[in-house]
Parts: sequence; structure tokens; C-alpha cells
Amino acid sequence: MKISFSAIEQYRPIKQLGGCPSSLCIGERNMCGVTDRVFFRNYLKSRDEWIIDKLYQQARILVPLRHDNIATCYGVREFPWKNYTWRTDTKQMHSTDDTLFWFVWEYISGVDLYSFLIYHLRSGLLIPLPIVVCILKQIAMGLAYAHQYTIHHDISLENFIINKQGFCKIMEFGMGDVMAKQPDHWTGKLMYMSPEQICNDPVDERSDIFSLGLVAYQLLTGVPILYAAPRLSFEDQAHKIYQQMKIIPPPHQMERNIPEELSMMVKKMLGYRPEYRYQRAIKIVEELERKYPELCIGAHSLAAYINCSPNFAKCNTQQNPSLDFLDTHTRELDAENYTALGKKFISERKYSLFFRMLCEKHNIRS
Repeated sequence: MKISFSAIEQYRPIKQLGGCPSSLCIGERNMCGVTDRVFFRNYLKSRDEWIIDKLYQQARILVPLRHDNIATCYGVREFPWKNYTWRTDTKQMHSTDDTLFWFVWEYISGVDLYSFLIYHLRSGLLIPLPIVVCILKQIAMGLAYAHQYTIHHDISLENFIINKQGFCKIMEFGMGDVMAKQPDHWTGKLMYMSPEQICNDPVDERSDIFSLGLVAYQLLTGVPILYAAPRLSFEDQAHKIYQQMKIIPPPHQMERNIPEELSMMVKKMLGYRPEYRYQRAIKIVEELERKYPELCIGAHSLAAYINCSPNFAKCNTQQNPSLDFLDTHTRELDAENYTALGKKFISERKYSLFFRMLCEKHNIRS
């Protein structure tokens, strides 16, 4: 049975945020006369009943999920293309008989982790360790809950949003699991894929844990540890990244100020074989709480910090007592804090945004 909505008037897309084929737009939800905002994510325009059935199967899993660190899904909505009066610029690309299938998500006002990292780099900073630990702990708690029912398949910086209440929300549960069931179909983003994803092998929750390790690595060091120049073909990029996965150094061997124990936790998430990693996300939460209680700040501190966005260089304890961790844990983006190995990795990523930020910080010509 399909999850349906009571009336089409209750859900209305109003503003497009992304381009085809996975368009993101803001919409309105009118429930009993109360209107609030929602996210619409357009995943496919398809008449393949097999894919459509999988889409609704995934919706039946996602709609009941309720967790502070998972974006709430309201289900799947079908909109005839002819209803898109607000997209006249691309309307000619589709026949009037086309039907688009959308997941509807709660609207989250906040900042995604990719932008969060970029704001720090532009301010000449790396993310403070207590903030990184808080974010990782929240994501791991959300994954531990969700893994009882489904796998994400597309963990990346862009798929996490920190809201103004200080909760890091996991977005985009859904289509990755549907598309992963298709033969010879890669899901996820190359820079955040697990080895088994690249090889099109069966995956379980440990694949998400590997991808979370890549996110943690980038939050700690600022450096995307897996990288292939965009000028390469997709297949060549995949091959290059797959080779890099076999020799990932611990983060503290890249940036000197990262605690070794925390670094080795991230290294364990990045075990090349699934059996070498944490077997469940809850183990990451337990280990963070046991080893770093002083770094496990609460959501109220993360909320206070987010309110400084986008200029985090101006954050200080005088603004809010909840920011007292900044007195000892502010981290500057400084080339001298990187080891010789770290500088080598950075120089190899001369096409990356991080490399450009570091060059601007130190007035280096790339």
C-alpha cells in the first residue's frame, strides 16, 4: 500500500533550490489550517514500476523514524509535471504526461556541514575539537538508531545539517537504498564511498561507518583525504580513490594538534575491510563518551556556536558562557601545524577548495 497524502493542496512546492535530476525545493505543508515549510527532493522521473515500488517501500521505513538526529520524512508525493507552473524554464524538457516522485522532508533552518567547514576555512580556522566530537557523536547516535531499519548509502558533508537548536540532522535517507538495489549502479559520492560501494559489493551498516570516518577526517584536518582530480574520467577517479583507501594515514599524522586516541578512532572507522571497523555506530558513541568526556559538549553549546555563523572568528566566551571551550580549543588554519606528510597530501590536492583556502591564508601562489 502506498503512503498517500490526504489532498494535493496540503503539499505545494514553491521554490526550486537545485537542478535536475535530483532537484531540491522548498514547499509548504498545510495541516489543519497550520502552514509550515518542508523540503521536497525529486529523485526520479520514471515509469519503471520496480523502482517506484522500491521508493514506496523505503518511504514505509522512513516515515515512522523519529530521532533528534534524523530529519523527519513525511513520505513520497507524486506530482504531474503539468503542475509545475513555477518551472517554466525547463518545462519543455518533459512531456505533460510525466510524473515526478518526491520525498517530502521536514524543513531545517541551519547550515550543512560542507558550508560549516568552508566558513571556518574562510575565517582562517579549523573546526574546534569539542564541536567535531559533538557532531560525530550526534551523527553516530542517529545512525545507530537508523541502522536498525535501513542503510544510508550516501554519507557526506552535504547530507548533514546543524539546526539552530544544536542538533546535527542526517538528511537524504531514502533513495540511496533504493538505487543501491539496482545492478551495476553506484550510489553515493566518490569522495565518501566505502571500498565495497566502489566494488559494487553487498553493503551493511559498516559501509556507512567508513563514510562517517571520511567525514570525521575532513572535519578534523580540513583535508579531503580521498581525492581525484576532476579532469579525470569517472572510472579513473574511482580507480584512483580505491587505491588511496588502502593507505589512509591516521589524522594526527597529517595535523599535529589532533589527539592521537581520537585520531586512531577515526582510523578504525576507515578499516579497509568491514571486519576491521567498528561493527556498530553505537560503539563510536560509547568510546567518545568514555575517552573524551571533556570534549562531549551538549547541544546548547553547539547551538550557541552555530549562531556565530558564518564568521566563526568572532566567537568568544564573552558572547555566551556556553562557548567557554573556545578558550582552550580554538584551532587556526596554519600550514606549520601540518606534518610533512600532511603538506604532501595538501599539495596533491591543488584542485581542491581546501588547497585554495590555505594558499589565500598564507599568500601562497598556487
